[in-house]
Amino acid sequence: MGFFDLFRKRRDQPPPAEPAAPSSPTLPFVIAACMLFLGVAVSGCRDRHRVEDKTIAGPDGPISVKQTTVDMFPQKERDLTAGEVRKISEYAGKLAAFVRAHGVETDKPTLKDCDLAFANWQSAPKPRKYRNEDVTQILGTTLGEHLVHELEMRWIVVTDRYGTDFAVKGKGRDVMAFPFSTVLKRIESGENGFLEPVFDSIRETLRDEKYAPK
Repeated sequence: MGFFDLFRKRRDQPPPAEPAAPSSPTLPFVIAACMLFLGVAVSGCRDRHRVEDKTIAGPDGPISVKQTTVDMFPQKERDLTAGEVRKISEYAGKLAAFVRAHGVETDKPTLKDCDLAFANWQSAPKPRKYRNEDVTQILGTTLGEHLVHELEMRWIVVTDRYGTDFAVKGKGRDVMAFPFSTVLKRIESGENGFLEPVFDSIRETLRDEKYAPK
């Protein structure tokens, strides 16, 4: 099974039926989104949704996000294999070429640069040089690596009733984000300008004391 196949084995089919969750779960978790689903979770799986609108402070002003609290379901986590770590490094090395190919001249792209390059890629005539799969890999890795290096999260692989996916997990916070699925969903929906707001939303979630381990 290839690297891309793993994180594609996820939300494509409805989850199997599960017994009803306890009426008082030990801990809810949050899925924070920048107007669309993102995938920020506290140890568990995604099910019964309670959505609220929030405004957080971003570098360019307030950002509107949707925060969804859902009840817990079991999940399995594991560390990345050595091969998966090498793939993350490989995709990270492709970012500068991707942004330059889409009108952003810099050797050290920021998330804002990546958002602009992604929007330019969306509007480029087809067939595009970079396939959907390429962009998912490159920008998913980029988002995940920013979360790892700037917010002290770590890469893991999560398997739950929705499938298997790469995630990053908070240090000292029961919070996870799903960078590849985040990018893939934006490709499918046509949304852009999401990488920097998603990062800011996750940072705010990590600062919230209610998501500290109990």
